[in-house]
Amino acid sequence: MKYYVIFFLLFLFFSHVLGQEINCDDPLNHEKGCGPCNTTEDCGGYRQGICIENICKCTRKYYGPNCDGKRKDKTIAFLLTFMVGPLFFLPPGAGRLYLEYWEIGIGQLILGLGWVILIGPLTVMSVFVLFSWIISDSKKDIEFYAGFLCFCGHSLISLVIVVLMLMSATAAIIWWTVDWIMILNNSLDDANGHKLSSW
Repeated sequence: MKYYVIFFLLFLFFSHVLGQEINCDDPLNHEKGCGPCNTTEDCGGYRQGICIENICKCTRKYYGPNCDGKRKDKTIAFLLTFMVGPLFFLPPGAGRLYLEYWEIGIGQLILGLGWVILIGPLTVMSVFVLFSWIISDSKKDIEFYAGFLCFCGHSLISLVIVVLMLMSATAAIIWWTVDWIMILNNSLDDANGHKLSSW
């Protein structure tokens, strides 16, 4: 009886860890294994892959013909992208840096730092300036708010600066939102083109 239980548990383990069958004739599947092997040790051991019929088959967290590359974790990528962003007044970019998109991550960081340092605290005042510009009859009110906001007296320049700051904040929020939705939707790979490990 205990052998049936052990066999059943091993079957569940390998079916869960290894997933679906792969077709090694397709070069796209070589990321999931397909390297030649004699023993499971040639595939990195049971954690990384298993040797079946002299062909490596990788577990979900590893890739490569011999399962020697480790995938980036989807949970970490999502948490870094979602938690480090405009929602908590932090500059975005940590998720892209984790996935090794260095240029995009630094671009998000610069845009986000501008938003956090300059725009975040002034966003409320920016809304007041635009709101007063739309509904106020008093030109002095508009000039006061706008002048206070950018430390200059000319209301047109002030309003241009306010609009640019709001556009920058909007761009940071949209970029951040698109990134975490792409990670949830499995549409974002790491910078080397490898899929993220599933949770």
